[in-house]
Amino acid sequence: MKKCWILVLTVFLLTGCAQAPAFETLGPIPQQPPTQSVQAQVLLELPQSAVADVFGTEGETLYACDGYSISVQTVPSGDLKATVQTLTGFDLEKLSIMESASGKVDRYDFVWTASAEQGDMLGRAAVIDDGAFHYCLCVLGNAADAGTLGEEWNRLFGSFYLQTA
Repeated sequence: MKKCWILVLTVFLLTGCAQAPAFETLGPIPQQPPTQSVQAQVLLELPQSAVADVFGTEGETLYACDGYSISVQTVPSGDLKATVQTLTGFDLEKLSIMESASGKVDRYDFVWTASAEQGDMLGRAAVIDDGAFHYCLCVLGNAADAGTLGEEWNRLFGSFYLQTA
């Protein structure tokens, strides 16, 4: 009789072990990137001769001035090397970069020269990194005019800063 009850109890317990549907995962679940802070507003004093160019893209504004061009753009932060490569066409290691910090933001200033169809070009750029975005100011003009543009460019780069909301 004991054997019978053990057998009935075993059969009863085993009937509850039906195969549950198997759910298959398709791959690792991507983690959402941390929410980026609100983008700051770039403030700068443009020369009077600056005219907004219609060929600007999202996140970038182009200005044409007498003898040079100005580009203001905002890109996601994180890879300064890629940002400098995009702005100048040069590797970060090939440029002398002057780094400064003010509060919670870092600023990187650098210059470079390049050859173009119209002669040698002189470029100057500044990148402000607030941890979420790189705010870039880039100026490109003829190297022959560098002496006459120096004061105007110094005023432009001196007025380049961020205003947070």
